[in-house]
Amino acid sequence: MKIEEQDIFKFVYNPKGLGEDKYNYIKSNSEKFAKELDFYTKLKIQQDKPIAKNVLDKIITKINEYNIPELEFLKIEIPEDDNKEIIHDKEITLKPESGNTHGKFVDENSNFVVKLVHRGTSSAIYLSNKDNTPILNFTITINSTKEVFTLKDNSEPLVIPRIIELKDIRLSFK
Repeated sequence: MKIEEQDIFKFVYNPKGLGEDKYNYIKSNSEKFAKELDFYTKLKIQQDKPIAKNVLDKIITKINEYNIPELEFLKIEIPEDDNKEIIHDKEITLKPESGNTHGKFVDENSNFVVKLVHRGTSSAIYLSNKDNTPILNFTITINSTKEVFTLKDNSEPLVIPRIIELKDIRLSFK
């Protein structure tokens, strides 16, 4: 059976998104993939630790280019109501954990975490929840620009082909 790096990634991060046959093969042959499994397991543990901006900037300068796919996004008008934070089953607002506009954003109950990472001239938004289960059919609204992005799941980050700064970010579920 052909196992690719993406399969090892899914095995660690999103086992339900990996076919049962590949999951069982990797599980039964874990010694064969020990190095890769160890790498992604450690990476998963480290993902919640904040990364200093100066470290990120140094990493970015070492990387020549990123292959960033073109994004289609829909701009809609959202009523201005900055004083009201919407928290209920269908919409959740995440605020910066440390008060700045880059890094880690959490909701009031710490059920969801958004991590904003600047990559050269782009920004990547990673979304996870405290249960580490797949998040399906959701919308990310960047409140400062009123941009709305609809995603099928959180298996890959949302990549925006420019540097963005966030005050807060809204998740809406279908």
